[in-house]
Amino acid sequence: MSPRFYSCVVLIGLIIGFFYTPIVFSQTLSVTHSGPASMTRNDANGETFTITIRNTAGAATDSLWVVNNLPDSLLFDSTPAPTATRNGSGITLSYSNPSPDSLIFFNFSNDVLAPGDSIVITYDLLTTCNLPSSIVSSVTAFGSPAGTDTDTHNISISTSNGDLGKFVINEASVTGAAANEWVELYVVTGDNINGWTISNQNGNTYTFPDQIVGAGEYVVFHAGSGTDDFVGPVYHFYAGGGEFFTDAGDDILLTTDLGNDVDYIAYGTGGNVNAPPCDMPWVNDIDITGLVAGNSIALAPNGTDTNNGTDWVIRTGGDVSPGVTNDPALQIELFVAELQHDRNDTAGDWYSIRITNIGGSALEDFTVINVFDSGFDYKSTSQIINGGLTLSSPGDFVTTVFSPDSVRWQFNAAQRLAVGDTLRIDHYMQTDCTVLSATYINPVQIRGEDDQNNPISASTTFTHDVVIGNLVLEVVAIEKNGTPITPSSSVIGSFEDTIRVEVRLKNTGEGRLFNVTDSTTWFADFVYVAGSFLGSGNVTPNIPSRYFTALFPVIEAGYDSTYSFEVYVNGCDSLSVPSTAGEPCTTGSQTVSTGLTFLLKQPNVNITFPGTVNVESGYPETVSLPVTNTNGGRALNFVIQSDLNASTLTVENVASDWSYNAGNGDFTYTGNGGTLFGDSTTTLSFDVRQADLCADTTFSFYVSWEPVYESVCQDTF
Repeated sequence: MSPRFYSCVVLIGLIIGFFYTPIVFSQTLSVTHSGPASMTRNDANGETFTITIRNTAGAATDSLWVVNNLPDSLLFDSTPAPTATRNGSGITLSYSNPSPDSLIFFNFSNDVLAPGDSIVITYDLLTTCNLPSSIVSSVTAFGSPAGTDTDTHNISISTSNGDLGKFVINEASVTGAAANEWVELYVVTGDNINGWTISNQNGNTYTFPDQIVGAGEYVVFHAGSGTDDFVGPVYHFYAGGGEFFTDAGDDILLTTDLGNDVDYIAYGTGGNVNAPPCDMPWVNDIDITGLVAGNSIALAPNGTDTNNGTDWVIRTGGDVSPGVTNDPALQIELFVAELQHDRNDTAGDWYSIRITNIGGSALEDFTVINVFDSGFDYKSTSQIINGGLTLSSPGDFVTTVFSPDSVRWQFNAAQRLAVGDTLRIDHYMQTDCTVLSATYINPVQIRGEDDQNNPISASTTFTHDVVIGNLVLEVVAIEKNGTPITPSSSVIGSFEDTIRVEVRLKNTGEGRLFNVTDSTTWFADFVYVAGSFLGSGNVTPNIPSRYFTALFPVIEAGYDSTYSFEVYVNGCDSLSVPSTAGEPCTTGSQTVSTGLTFLLKQPNVNITFPGTVNVESGYPETVSLPVTNTNGGRALNFVIQSDLNASTLTVENVASDWSYNAGNGDFTYTGNGGTLFGDSTTTLSFDVRQADLCADTTFSFYVSWEPVYESVCQDTF
């Protein structure tokens, strides 16, 4: 049988489909089939494959056929046409493709393949939608008289074209006039959208201009008229035409400038809802029952594309959010009435937690938690306002305190925080004695779900300072005998002086002092002057027991709280006014004590003595002795002792407020009951004459004088 006849037999067998039947030749051909290891479905650009045939025998092959047996959905691409080379030089290639997705015939009947020669065939194959995850391409070479050889090439099939999922169709308004129609794209991977298109399968198409967008940004396509906005993070582009989408149902397809599909959705029903592109695993068209103009369909959670219409929801009112996340984006603000807080403030400070939903979905089934440090305690909730409406407990929310360090407000299922609304929680926190003078950092948390039951949470922290007061106690005299004096805690006075005592509780610290108590006592030799109390607040006198007790609910930082009363001096020994003060956070040795000390003036009498007294015989001589009490204390039973009784002189004409005892020479002061008051002066005057009236000489004498007296405390001087 001639080689040509043999080739014809092989060709006839191939054409009638019997090429699967093994035909045995002596093995002189070697075939190698190569190409990409993977391809994507619906790849209209195709990939390049090669077939290499070598003659390994000692005889030339003058007729050669090559058959590529294609799997389903792998298509031959005749543009560009396949090419062939022999030993690197181009040769004529004949080919046919009777069935696009089954066989390719390559024929080299007029070219001799000498021993050691090789032919390389280069051609393109395309993919369709229905490829399995892996396929096998088989190639068989038939030579005359060289025989046959077969090789296979395995290809994995990817569902992604490389651009799929770069952008996500995230929200759309598809009903009503063109002015109401828009499509929001969420950027997953940044790219230049120049030449990209958005279209429906009804034939409307818009091509985007040159613009680079970044991950996390938004691109909004508007069907109506407007001015393009090229400034991120939200870019707006306008088609400037009429109604783009069909209200009852339609498709939205985003493709790149190379024709690769990026994302796809379908909504509603009707003839405009076609099958999705084969590289789009879309299921369950979006249900738009109840959708009206001004509403939108939105993906939830934001930017999470599952290619399933059941993950889309209808948004209304403020929840429609082109260019804004579809998720609840919670912004927490904390307002505190005072940046500084006081220790032991049982009345509490006012706090206001404000949480604003700035996202694209309402927040539902949510709880707010305020966590605080030791020494802080939740006191009460004054009001909670949600979107302008005041809520009530327990109908709208329940407050739970988790002792000792947190409070939780849990809102019932009917409460939701809509987009743009603010939740405001006004409440009071109190402190106890264990807080320190320090800066505290506390968190506030909110936890809930979006309208697709996806968990949403946010938190923030706030700082606040605790300041502590410092109690200083003073007990001072401010008046004596009705006359103001320089305030002093040590007063010198006299018997029966009247003293106004002022008790001062001063706060020299930075924080307020609460529930400050004071107890002030006057000792036994002071007598309370009835009706002399001045002051306000909770001051209670106990006159029989000689003390005051006082309670001051608040003493502000830098301020004083005072009260005063009068006592008069009625003795000599117990002349103190002690006081003790404190507040609940300072006990025992931390209390402050002080007091007023009254120093009773003692008498100090000075006598101005005369010099030598000359007494002429027969004539009297007047003697004057100024007596001054200079120290303020009273001199009782005042006597001036002298030795005149031992002289030859006689005493006569003694001043009316004095008496003379000739037996012992004493002059006794009889004015004021024998009391020489403090800071007073009197004069002892009397006449002396010689006892011998006949003496004709002048008599000079020296007399000793000694004042003797007692103080009111019976001290002898």
